[in-house]
Amino acid sequence: MSDPAKQRTPASNVLALVVAAGRGSRMGTAAGGQAKQYAALDDLTVLAHAIGRLLKSPQISAVQVVIHPDDGARFRGCLSSLGKPGERVLAPVHGGATRQASTHNGLRALQTARPDVVLIHDAARPFLSVAVIDRVLEACELADGAVPALPAIDTMKRVDQDGGIVETIQRDTLVRAQTPQAFKYEALLQAHDTAAMSTPERQAAFTDDASIMEANGRRIVVVEGDEQLRKITTPEDLAWARRHIQLADAQQESSR
Repeated sequence: MSDPAKQRTPASNVLALVVAAGRGSRMGTAAGGQAKQYAALDDLTVLAHAIGRLLKSPQISAVQVVIHPDDGARFRGCLSSLGKPGERVLAPVHGGATRQASTHNGLRALQTARPDVVLIHDAARPFLSVAVIDRVLEACELADGAVPALPAIDTMKRVDQDGGIVETIQRDTLVRAQTPQAFKYEALLQAHDTAAMSTPERQAAFTDDASIMEANGRRIVVVEGDEQLRKITTPEDLAWARRHIQLADAQQESSR
C-alpha cells in the first residue's frame, strides 16, 4: 500500500505571480532608458515574453503581475501586444521598496482567489518553457515548494571583502536556482507575513521566495532547470536574448 503522505495531490487552482516592479540599475542605457522588463525583444518586451510563456501552460488559470507605480502605461502596452491571451492577466498590483515587499503585495492581492499553488516568476527571465512549469508543479504536489535549478559547473570559492580566497567550496551539492518557483499558496503567504516582521538585516538574507520558505521550516525540492531561463540583468544579457530571438526566428523560417 502506498504511503498517503507521499501521494500526489494535483493542484486544482494554479495562479502565476510575475514580479516586474524593479528598476534594473545594472542595465544602464541598453534598455532605452526604461526598466529592463520593458526592453524590446523582437516585437514584444521582455515582460510580455515572460507573461506569454506562462499563459501557454494549460495548468495556469491566470497571471498576476506586480509593477512599479510609474509603469502603468508600459504595462498596458505589454498586454495589448499579447492580444487575446492578455484577458487571463489580472489587474496589476503595485510593488514595494524591495522584491520581497513586491511579492508580498502580489500574494495578498490573490487572497480572494485563494489558489492552491502559486508560481513566482522573475519578469527578467523571458524564455521559460511549459516543460519547466510542469516539472515544478508536479514536484510541488509532494512538497511545500519546488525550484528549477542547474548544477554549479565552475569551481566555487569563498572570498573575504578584500578579494582574498578563504576556502574552496565543494560544488557537488550546489545548484543555481531559477524561476518560476512553485509553492503552496497558503504556506508562502504565511512565510511572507512572518518575513515582513523580521529585522532589515534578516530580510536582506532572503534572496528568493524559496529562502523565505526555508526559514519557516518548509520542505522545498529542486527540479531540473533550463539554460534558456537566463535572467536579463546586464547589457550583455540583453544582447544574448536578442540573438536568441533572432536564431529562433531564423530556425522557424528555415523549417517552413
